Parts: sequence; structure tokens; C-alpha cells
Amino acid sequence: MEKSYWYKDSVIYQIYPLSFKDSNSDGYGDIRGIISKLDYIKTLGIDAIRLFQLFDASSLYTISPNIGTTNDLKELIDECHKINLKVILDIPVYDESIELIENIKELISLKVDGFILCIKTLKNKKIFNILNESIFKERDLFITVEPYNKKYLKNDNIDTIIDYSIFKSDTKFNNQFLKRKFNLIKLKKGLFKNQIKYFNKYSSALILENINSQRSNSRFGINYHDYWFEATTMLPLITYFTKGIPFIYQGQEIGIINTPFTRIEELKDPLSISTYNKLLKIFKPKKAFEIVKSSASDNVRTPMQWNQSAHSGFSDITPWMMVNPTYPLINLYVDQNIDNSIYYFYKDLIRIRKNNSVFLNGNIKEYNHLNKYIIVYKRYEEDEVFVISNFSDKQHNYKLPKEIRNKNLSVLISNYKDNDINNNSINLRPYEALLIKVE
Repeated sequence: MEKSYWYKDSVIYQIYPLSFKDSNSDGYGDIRGIISKLDYIKTLGIDAIRLFQLFDASSLYTISPNIGTTNDLKELIDECHKINLKVILDIPVYDESIELIENIKELISLKVDGFILCIKTLKNKKIFNILNESIFKERDLFITVEPYNKKYLKNDNIDTIIDYSIFKSDTKFNNQFLKRKFNLIKLKKGLFKNQIKYFNKYSSALILENINSQRSNSRFGINYHDYWFEATTMLPLITYFTKGIPFIYQGQEIGIINTPFTRIEELKDPLSISTYNKLLKIFKPKKAFEIVKSSASDNVRTPMQWNQSAHSGFSDITPWMMVNPTYPLINLYVDQNIDNSIYYFYKDLIRIRKNNSVFLNGNIKEYNHLNKYIIVYKRYEEDEVFVISNFSDKQHNYKLPKEIRNKNLSVLISNYKDNDINNNSINLRPYEALLIKVE
């Protein structure tokens, strides 16, 4: 079957089912909760959903009882397809290749649209090759592997790279708990290197948050206490107009920040807890907890903040995991009822991206790579657009690239209401970001 590559111009919404929406008042998010929010997801401008950790870890490929049943999943897929939403599943790859193959076949029979294979070791490559030859290559599916390894790029079915190199800008040795001072140049390298290197063959998954990260506006050296709106909107603007497929994680579109955990018992992720226990061999409990809490994946696993009601509208009872106490101020209901909100900024950004082919097919060129505060790049084909942003909480004056000085420029989207641009330069306020079209 010839592939349609439907995902090339898609925007994908990432869902952690346990914390998205509880439909049956048991404190756990579930598949039917996702079904109840499909209209919201579609209205945001989303084309596909990605589901994390659908399966019970103790039984490999059985859907977790708290999340739902195979019949629930089939209903979800059917309801998604009715409103032109695709469904992508994360699949853990173990050595049990026969069981995995049968599971994949069953999911395909439900009309799943794609798989992200979470491959822990290269020895699992053999399993992937079996899947590719026996199942994938004859079907119109979105297929990629995680984490990124260039050895998989030799496979014809892999045409999307999931690469978390931007996270190296504030961590060491690929370890989320080993923090380093944020380095914008490292973030630029992580964002642009593979896009430019593999431009004509592979798409990049443009990811700021996922189930194993922290909230993006609470890292990268960002001063979100003083510039929450500006920093939170700057991040998607500089990321999602590059070459690739935007992935938005639940709650990112309303600017949820890291959770102010106060004790280790509030954390649920096994990695957070095991890291804390290891750190106790070196540090006192208070210090060990301080190291773990800001970097823990628990920060993105708290219940979705739907509204200001009890438990943030996620459930009628106390949820399986604590709700971020910021929910009375940061929630979807509040954001949808004010004009200048992060939610509406995301909607506008997605609309602009979809309405201009330069973001799908256009070339990309970065400027001023060694600048420690400013990020600038150009997308171009028939149209020519520039993204210019100040990645700091201080004001900076930036001299425009020579090719656009003294030209007519129009601002397509910005996180400030007005912009101080003259013929030669732009005065950038803290975390100011804008997309400029060259007329």
C-alpha cells in the first residue's frame, strides 16, 4: 500500500490517560474520559492524539484496568475517526516478539493509525525488523521509534525522528535529575541540527513536553514567576514553526507549571522514588527531595486542570495523584474566558502554521547561532518568514539580518501586543517572540 504521509502536516496532542479525565468517579483518568473531551481536542486544531502508557506494566499488552477495556479503545478510535482525528499508540518493545506481533495485529484490526515503539535496547531491533516486514510496510501507518537512534533511520518505514536533544540544554548525561545551567546554544543545536541534516528525508517530532519531562515553562532557566505568559507562549512560537510535526502535551496549551511538591510521598513515578532513595546515600532527605522534585516526571502527570471546581474538574473524588495547587488560576475554563490567553495563542499559532505551506515544505536557515540570548531563523520557499525571539528575562536589542533591513515586514503573531521594530533592528522585551512575514 502506498503511504499517504498524513502526519506530515498534522499537529498531535499527547495524552496521559490516567491524568486526563475521570469518567466514572474512581479517581483515575480513563479512555471514556478522553472520549468526553474529543470535541475540545479537535477545536484546538489537533489532527491526531498520542496515548501514553495505555497498557498495564504487569501484563505487557493488556490495557490497564483503571484505564479501560479493548471495547473502550475501539469506541475511542471510532469516535476519533468520526471527527477526523487519528490515533497513535505508544508501544513498549520487549523481547517477547510473538506476543508483541499479535498485539500489534489486534490493534491494527481496531484501526489504530500509528505506533511509536519505545525500544530500550538495540537488541530489540530484530523485533522491529520482524514487525516492519510482516505488518508495517503494507499499511498506511505512522511509525517511528523512541528514543532516537540513527541506526533505525535506514528503515524505509521510519521517516520521523523523535529526538530530545533540546533537553540537553539544561541537563547532563541524558539524566533528567542532573541539572546544568541552561545553555541556549545547546538548545539551538538540539532544535536545528537534525532538521537541517535530514531535511529532505525525515521530519522531526517537535516536542517541548511529554510524559517523561517536566513542564517546559518551568525549566530552561525560565523566569516564569515574573513572565509566565510571555515565556509560556515564546516556547511554542520558536519551536512549532520549524520543520517538523508539533506534539503538544496535555495542559501545555494552558501553561501549567511544575507542581510545588512538598514531600516525597506526593511523587508517584517509580524513577523519581528510586532516584530519591539513591540520593539519600549522599544527601540529607531535604536536599535529596529538592533535587528530585523539580526534575521529576510527576510534574507532567498531575491531573489535567479543566476548571476551578474541586479536583480541577478532573474527577468527582480525590484523584490517584495530587492536583497541582495552581489549578484555581491556571485551568482551561479561565483561559477560554479571557481574550489574551495561552489557549487562544496556541489556537492562533496552529491556525497560522496550517494556513501557510512554507511551514510544511519551506527550507530553514538559522541565524546568530552563538548568540546566548536571541534565537532567529527563517523559513522560505515562495513566501519568506522569520522567527525572532528573546530567550531571557532581560531586554535586548537585536540587529535584523541584512537581507530584511529596510524592507516591509508584517507581524503574523507575537506574544506582545505591539513590537518595537525599525528599519534595522528590533527592541526585544523579556521572552518576546514574533513571527514576521517579509512582504
